[in-house]
Amino acid sequence: MVESVIRKLGLAKCKDTIIGNHFIRGILGGERKRVSVAHEKLINPSLLILDESTSGLNSTVAFRLMMTLGSLAEKGKTIVASVRQLLSQVYQSFDSIVVLCIYFGKGNDAMNYFKSVGFCPSFSLLEEPRTAMILTVMKMEEK
Repeated sequence: MVESVIRKLGLAKCKDTIIGNHFIRGILGGERKRVSVAHEKLINPSLLILDESTSGLNSTVAFRLMMTLGSLAEKGKTIVASVRQLLSQVYQSFDSIVVLCIYFGKGNDAMNYFKSVGFCPSFSLLEEPRTAMILTVMKMEEK
């Protein structure tokens, strides 16, 4: 199984190389990300959370990584990943997405923005902005 994971994630050329750290030179950054995914795949968690797993990877490697994650999802694994600037083929393969950056601007203007797009939290953003924004996103998902 280990050899299969190494092959699927394109890690064959660095399989005998030290991973390294801030003080010891080792594998490249993109390889380090793929090693992290490989490790998670081998320990077989029911939930896999990845933060910007494709950042710094070229489009071919990013595509391969996302297809590997997709095959895990098809086998029943829950994959939560923050990603950006993916190939359209990868984006279209997602079962569902959540857009996290729904507002960018001054905190005092957030309530007016949400009202302008039809989402009105049940209490003022001035009382508890983070909670109101999370609840707004949750209500959007329910629709």
